[in-house]
Amino acid sequence: MRMECWRKEKEILMNRSTFTALLGLAAACALVGCGGGSGSSRGSTAAPIQSSSPSSSPSTVASVPSALGTREAGVFGGRGYVLYVPQGLQPTTAAPVLLALHDAGSTPDRVLDALEQSGWLAAADAGGALVLAPETLSPASWTDHGQTPAANLTATRAELSAVVDLAQRLPNHAVDPRHLHALGFGDGATALGQGAWEQPLGSVTLLAGAWAGTYRVPTPAAPAPAQIAVGLQDPELAASRAAATFLGAQGHELRTREVNAGHDAVALLSGLEATAGLSWILARPLPAPATTGSGGAGGQPGLSTRTITTVAQAGLPSVQIAYDVYVPAGYSAQTPIPLVVAANMGLTPWQALADAETIALIDFRDHDRNGGFNFNYDVLGLQAILQDVQGAFNVDTKRVYYHGFSAGAHFGYAVVLANANTFAGLGINAGSLTIAIQQGIFPGQVQRQIPVVIQHGTQDAVVPVQAGQDDRARLSNAGHPVELNLFTGGHTVRVADAQQVWAFLQGFRAP
Repeated sequence: MRMECWRKEKEILMNRSTFTALLGLAAACALVGCGGGSGSSRGSTAAPIQSSSPSSSPSTVASVPSALGTREAGVFGGRGYVLYVPQGLQPTTAAPVLLALHDAGSTPDRVLDALEQSGWLAAADAGGALVLAPETLSPASWTDHGQTPAANLTATRAELSAVVDLAQRLPNHAVDPRHLHALGFGDGATALGQGAWEQPLGSVTLLAGAWAGTYRVPTPAAPAPAQIAVGLQDPELAASRAAATFLGAQGHELRTREVNAGHDAVALLSGLEATAGLSWILARPLPAPATTGSGGAGGQPGLSTRTITTVAQAGLPSVQIAYDVYVPAGYSAQTPIPLVVAANMGLTPWQALADAETIALIDFRDHDRNGGFNFNYDVLGLQAILQDVQGAFNVDTKRVYYHGFSAGAHFGYAVVLANANTFAGLGINAGSLTIAIQQGIFPGQVQRQIPVVIQHGTQDAVVPVQAGQDDRARLSNAGHPVELNLFTGGHTVRVADAQQVWAFLQGFRAP
């Protein structure tokens, strides 16, 4: 009987007309990408590689200023971290953040030890900068997740996105969003080389990272400042020089040092000179961001029912659709709020999380409430609902997420993949890519590699768990950041699913 329900969902979706409208930027580009823009200038003056004489810094530092701040250990999204807080810094003072990524096999405390021994934490005291040392969730390293090289690269970039999100939302501390910077040693530097320029970072510091070569990433859209230090006896010397040559040729502003040492973080940090190195970093903030808020005003917190009218299309008269929207009490019209489209599941799985994280929710249903979505009125309805919510509330247009259950998940695969630049990420509960593919929407032929998190019950008799496993492979092979979470249960969506969807997607943003 349940298998028949699965077949009926497919029939309802397939027996309607195909897309009559595509949302947002996809409207003019059919189902494949419009091509990337060149991006805006970061405002720094590009300079050629500045070769420097080898530093005479020894492999250990005899005397450096003492750090006076404190270390705070914490956990965020299942990831452990240690945060160095400068002496006297008030929690309400928006402070710069320096992300510090440890080498393979090391720990957050050990990378902070190296920063302390080389004088960098004392410099952070003077500059009022937080230093955040997160741990990788991979048992091996930032760049080795036990997968194929392509999948490892995708996982590394997803980790970088997650730690940048942690830096932006540090518990109990105010952060200056224009002053997020990253530093990595060894494997941590390699990870930054693979994906840091995709992140909102003001500058990047690479210490002995074997980045150049196999995993070289495409040229970033805009030049960004970078510091590079390597030891003359370090096995990564040639790779580090190649990275500097490549970045210099692309117009990045560089500050480079070669140190008379081996693979030694303290020596490399000392060669960059703590006070000068951190001052160089803090003099290179991100440019002021363009506003990403929709600017909507007039909507009030709480649960409300609103009505939209779709735009008439050839053969499709306009229709009115009522929908529910929930905005938590913590909402302020002065601050853009992320938005989750909860499709075919009601608001219950998300409501407590929305209150805790200040997220707006849309209870999105098929327009005629017959249990199946179609690609005419339901696409037009979703488009009109998003426009209506963004007009009533100040929604962060770069943080619109979709989480669908069952038929809402099948529909979500098709619509979100076809409009990948409109949505920041996609959550799937008990869904299948089959219908999207039948509509001609293939994971490898969409606007961007959008993150997808799949939740699936191992006893699901409506949409077999194999569908989730197959879809994870399809998406991963096409380069999408993807996570599959199996749970003991059937064809359902739980509060725990919303929590896992948010934990994975919250750090991602639309382009």
